[in-house]
Amino acid sequence: MGSQPFRVVQEEINATYLPHGAPPYITYQNGGSCTYFTTGATTDGMFTLYQLGHGRQPSGPAPHFHRSLPLGGSRGAS
Repeated sequence: MGSQPFRVVQEEINATYLPHGAPPYITYQNGGSCTYFTTGATTDGMFTLYQLGHGRQPSGPAPHFHRSLPLGGSRGAS
C-alpha cells in the first residue's frame, strides 16, 4: 500500500447538526449566500468547507476555477 497522508493518533467523533432549511451564515444583497460546514478553527487550520448559494441574477467574475486556495483565507486566491 502507498503512504497515508494522515495518521490517526486517537479516534475522535464529533459533529454539528445543520438541519435542512437552516438559514445561511451570510446572505448577500444580490440573494447569494454562504454556509460554513467547518472552518479552519475546527480543523486545526487544515481546511474550510463551505457552500456558496447563488442569487437569481448573475454577479461577480466570469466562471473560473482555483488551482489552490490560501490557508485561512487571509490572502488573495490564486
